[in-house]
Amino acid sequence: MREDPKLRGIPVVVVSGMDLTAEQREQLNQFGQRLLTKGTLSESDLLNTIEQALKRVERNRISQK
Repeated sequence: MREDPKLRGIPVVVVSGMDLTAEQREQLNQFGQRLLTKGTLSESDLLNTIEQALKRVERNRISQK
């Protein structure tokens, strides 16, 4: 997705019930700005993350006009 200019700006939120290995956690941290851990995940954290991602999309959309 990062290599395709049409898809690059699409935010991706990954929610998984799987326990991550240190390697997987590092990979996700490299791609994302914030990693939500299932043990500490709250509904408000998830909603805030989605809201921030949508705001970034809107700012990018406006700046491209």
